[in-house]
Amino acid sequence: MTEIFTLGTFVVVHLVALASPGPNLLIVSQTAVSRSRRAGMWVTAGISTGAATFSTLALLSLDFLFGQIPWAYGALKLAGGGYLFYLGFRLWRSADTTIVPSQPDNSTHSNWRAYRLGLFTALTNPKAALFFGSVMTALFPPASPTWVKIAVIGLVIMDSFGFHAAIACLFSLPGVQERYQQMRRWTDRLAGGALMILGIRLVR
Repeated sequence: MTEIFTLGTFVVVHLVALASPGPNLLIVSQTAVSRSRRAGMWVTAGISTGAATFSTLALLSLDFLFGQIPWAYGALKLAGGGYLFYLGFRLWRSADTTIVPSQPDNSTHSNWRAYRLGLFTALTNPKAALFFGSVMTALFPPASPTWVKIAVIGLVIMDSFGFHAAIACLFSLPGVQERYQQMRRWTDRLAGGALMILGIRLVR
């Protein structure tokens, strides 16, 4: 019963963390509104893979690793900040380009590119690493039963995929996309600027 309560507590905390504004939320919404629901779902799959990776590492004492190797966290912050700034700069520059209407690209290459975008965004987010490393270390000590650890990873994947999939579905609605096309110049600049600011804040 204690394990079930702890798992429930973790789910609530994790959902609150997912709902807070950050690069993952921004990337999913911008991809879905500017491209398609399918692209947003592939980005969601990449983010969920990154979350599963961090949660697994956390159960293997990620927090202990950062404590023993301080520069590892600094390196992750630097890489994450640089990547977010790069994404934001690209998005800012593309705000004034003209989009030529075309058929949706559902090729394997396009799907992989969207998945990779979500995965890299998730894996270069040091706040996610710190969240999993601290919260999971506190709630699930090494002595926790194996089934609890497996359940935690499963819950992380379900929470992450379910939340971001809902965001992708919302922002890919025709009405939302039509509104986006009307305001694309400013929304892309706003999203690009937000990503660049997040990147700068990470490396400071």
